[in-house]
Amino acid sequence: VNKEIIILNSVSKNEVLSTLTYTDLLYLGLHNKQIYDYGISLNKLTDYMLSGKPIVFSYHGYENLITKAKCGSVIDPNDQYALYNSIKYYNEHNREEI
Repeated sequence: VNKEIIILNSVSKNEVLSTLTYTDLLYLGLHNKQIYDYGISLNKLTDYMLSGKPIVFSYHGYENLITKAKCGSVIDPNDQYALYNSIKYYNEHNREEI
């Protein structure tokens, strides 16, 4: 199956959930900053989780909801090979297998 990767510009808060219905996989990336060592609180993260789609999360810090909810992959923010492998994994497996 041939799939496209589309990167969107900023989407307004009231359009996020409707926009996510058109996706197969979601990506959320944070820089490797010391502030995240103590946790995060991202509105976008809960919106992504509400979509029911798998999430690839580039994050290095304290525990996170993606790991706890088992709703995607958490990868190191500086590891482009992990990002590639995560996208490849979700592209090769259907939802029932994940």
